[in-house]
Amino acid sequence: MITSMESDESIWKILEEREGEVNQDLNIWSSIKEKLDVSKKKPERINEVEIKKFERKGKPYYVLKNLENNKFLQLSEEDFFVWESLNGETSIRDIALAYFLKYNSMGFANIGTLIGKLISNGFLKEKSVNTLGILQHHFAKKTMKYKVMMSLRKIINFSYQIHDVDSKMKSLYKKFAWIFYTKPFIILSVLLTLMGIILFYKILMIDPDSFSNLSLGELLAAFLLLNGCLVIHELAHGFTTTHYDREVGGFGLMLYYGGVAAFCETTDIWMAPRFSRFAVSFVGPYTNFFLASILSIISFFSLGNSTCVSILLKAAFLNYLLGLLNLNPLLEWDGYYMIMDYLEIPNMRKKSFAFLKREFFNKIKNSKKFSTEEKILASYGIIAFAYTAFIVLFIPFRFYGVIKPVLE
Repeated sequence: MITSMESDESIWKILEEREGEVNQDLNIWSSIKEKLDVSKKKPERINEVEIKKFERKGKPYYVLKNLENNKFLQLSEEDFFVWESLNGETSIRDIALAYFLKYNSMGFANIGTLIGKLISNGFLKEKSVNTLGILQHHFAKKTMKYKVMMSLRKIINFSYQIHDVDSKMKSLYKKFAWIFYTKPFIILSVLLTLMGIILFYKILMIDPDSFSNLSLGELLAAFLLLNGCLVIHELAHGFTTTHYDREVGGFGLMLYYGGVAAFCETTDIWMAPRFSRFAVSFVGPYTNFFLASILSIISFFSLGNSTCVSILLKAAFLNYLLGLLNLNPLLEWDGYYMIMDYLEIPNMRKKSFAFLKREFFNKIKNSKKFSTEEKILASYGIIAFAYTAFIVLFIPFRFYGVIKPVLE
C-alpha cells in the first residue's frame, strides 16, 4: 500500500537496486496471490469494547460498543461466534471451518461481510484505509468547487454542542431530575396531561376566537414557546438515558431545514434492555403532551387575557401536534423506534423495503408461507410506502390549491 507521495525516488529505481536480493526461483505472482489470499488473514479484535447480551424471541443477540469511537454493532449468535474467534492467531479459513462444524453452514460470505463491518467501525486492530479516497480528497481540496461546497456544508451542518454533557446530565439528574422518575410524579403528570386535554377542548368551546385569531405576533410568540418545549423534549431523552445508567453522547443546537433545533445523542441506550430503549423513545412525545397540557391549564386560568390565551393555546396545539407526529411509526421519529424496540426488529424500515423489493413478490408468486416477521415487514413496508407516496403527492396538490386563486 502506498502510504506517502512525498518521496521523489522512483519505485522502479528501488526495484532495480533490490534486484540482487530477489531469489530468481521465486514466482512473484504466487507471492502476490498468497499476500492477497483473504482466507489466510488473522484479524484481531480490539480490547476496548463493551458487550451486552440480550434475547429476542428466545434467541440471543449481542450489542458491541466501541469505547474508542462510540460506534455500535449488533451481532447474531453466529456473528458473535466469529467475533470471539478473532484473536489474531486464527485464520479466517480456520474460523470458517469451525463455523461450518458448529452451525452446519458455509458462512464464508457472512464472515467476510462481518469483518468488513468490524473494520469500518474500528472493532479490529487492522484499520481500513481508503487510499483512492485520500488521493481524491487531496487533489479536490485545490478546486474552487470544493472550497464553496465545504463552506456551504459547514453552514448547513452547523451545530453547537455542550462540552462534557454526560457529566453535566448526571449532575443535574442527582440534583433534581430524579424527581421526574418517581412514581408520585409520574401519576401526577398523567393526571395533568388528561386534565389539560379536557381543558384545551373546553377553551375552544368557550372562546373559539382565541385559536382562530392568526396575528403574526402571536404566531411568532407561540413558535418561540414551542422551541423552548423542543429543548425540554430533548432534555427528557437525555435524562431518561441517564436514569437507566447509560451515557449521553451529546446535547446542543443545530440548523435543521433552515431552522434551529435541539438534539440529544442517546445511542448508548442500545446497550440497555428493551424496556429502557422503549422508555427513552416514548418520553419525547409524552413530554410534548405533558407540556401542551400545562400550557392548556395555564391558558384556562388566563381566560380574561385574550392575547395570553391565544399564544398559550397555539403553543399547546403545536405541542399536541408534534407529540402525535413523533408517535407516527411511519416516520423515523420516536414512534418508529418505539415500535422497532417493541417488535425487536432492528432497522425495520430498511428491512421492510428490502423484503418488498427482493422477496415479497417471489413468495406470493410461488405461494410460499410467510413467517411472522415477514408478515410484519411486508405490512409495515406497504403501509410506509403508501404513506410516503400520499405525502409526496398531497403536498404539491395542496400547495397548488392554495396558490391557484392568486395565480388566477
